[in-house]
Amino acid sequence: MIQEALLVEEVHFSRFGAQAKIGRRVRAVETLSRVPEGTEGTIIRADRAGGGYGVAVRWDVFGRNRPVVAWYRHDEYDRYLEEIRSARPSATYRSAARG
Repeated sequence: MIQEALLVEEVHFSRFGAQAKIGRRVRAVETLSRVPEGTEGTIIRADRAGGGYGVAVRWDVFGRNRPVVAWYRHDEYDRYLEEIRSARPSATYRSAARG
């Protein structure tokens, strides 16, 4: 049971860990489905995913009629995304994380 709980934490975010990511800017470190390598995006939401939480990234993919939004678990976040540390989370998303 303890080993199973540790695996869930490695794969998924905790609720607070996912909510803390809202508003952060990220970059794709490799080409993902509908998202070219180097594309930047903003984490816009956190929600339940499997045994924990995941985060939604709205990608800045230009030339598309609709925004590209994709969900990532913690393990996928660590593998495919890098945070752009110089950017501050926007006020809009910081307030959304609180409510």
